[in-house]
Amino acid sequence: MELGIADVPCVIRSLRVAAEMAASKEKAEPILQLVIRSPFLLRSLLHFIAVFDGCGSRSNRAAMDNLIALLRHLTLAFPESIQTCISVPVDVLTVRLQRLHDLSSCLSWPMKKQLLDLERAVNEAFPGRQRMPTWGMFTPEHPKDFHDLSVFPSSEDMAGPVNPTVLPNKVAGPYESNFVYLDTHFRLLREDFVKPLREGITACLAPRSHFVEAPDQTRELRIYRKVQILHPVCQWEGVMYKVQFDVDKSRRGAWRDFQSLRKGSLVCLLATDCEEIFFASVAKSRPKMLAQGLVLLKFSTSHLQLSKYVYRHQFMMVESPAFFVAYRHVLQGLQEMDVKRVPFQRYIVKCKASIHPPAYLQQRDVSLDLRPLLRNCKEAAETEVRFIFHRF
Repeated sequence: MELGIADVPCVIRSLRVAAEMAASKEKAEPILQLVIRSPFLLRSLLHFIAVFDGCGSRSNRAAMDNLIALLRHLTLAFPESIQTCISVPVDVLTVRLQRLHDLSSCLSWPMKKQLLDLERAVNEAFPGRQRMPTWGMFTPEHPKDFHDLSVFPSSEDMAGPVNPTVLPNKVAGPYESNFVYLDTHFRLLREDFVKPLREGITACLAPRSHFVEAPDQTRELRIYRKVQILHPVCQWEGVMYKVQFDVDKSRRGAWRDFQSLRKGSLVCLLATDCEEIFFASVAKSRPKMLAQGLVLLKFSTSHLQLSKYVYRHQFMMVESPAFFVAYRHVLQGLQEMDVKRVPFQRYIVKCKASIHPPAYLQQRDVSLDLRPLLRNCKEAAETEVRFIFHRF
């Protein structure tokens, strides 16, 4: 007897809950094994995906979230079955949601991110074959000129591949040019603070599973829930936004001892029902404000774009493990540097081994009086010690 379409979401939810609430891996595996062996995966589930009409309602969003989580559990529990059966509903689901997205049925950013991670997991099960391109709900841009890259991360940075293509630092031999040197180090430094946040958000959105160990990124992340953007605040430094978040009662009186939400820290705001994510830096935070669950943020997004989303959603706020302000000014300095006048380019770019004297020693004969370095002052007064540097 085949399941009706109305029953499939309930079955999916039950299977997900059973897999995540099982006491151990040994108890979760038999439950998921039934899914692999039954015709449910290639009949009822495919039928459900084919008639799925979008994530406009809360029930549909919940059903799709449960479906993506269940498929992710299956890929983790039975990687050997990805090629034979699990890849089929994943591929059909990807195409179906792409079509709905093209028809303006907007998906939330967390759901797109989870589906993208699921698609990557399936692609990795087909080694040696050309992987199908990442679907178009994310349009990652990789500017050839590092001057065109934003210092602030973007949603594409968070959704992008786990190991983005960044030129490695050269440890032997010269760089091709000053531009390549600056471009390489800008991208490496930018990736150094983007990667921990991307991996942390990926781990945070991944379903709880007994088949993979909890990554360290989730332990390093500071996550704040029930976050609401209250209103803009005009300061001398510019327009900021007062933000309220849920305060853990155990930490309410201990904010002085924590390094959380320091001025200059980078935070990312995302919501399960919002199609965009937002980045901001902490503009003002004091222990008294933090104890009340208040902080001032300065967003990288314009007020016009923010006003479309922020007042209608309740967010989860993720604080980057890397201290953003330590990277920000160095990155901006690299972008502002004149490519033709990189300091010490002869040695750090061209890697010349012969050291030239500095310009001030090449202009004229220079005398250096080293008598003050002698221990015996009387002897130093009687001895004339001079070093003459001739023009090279």
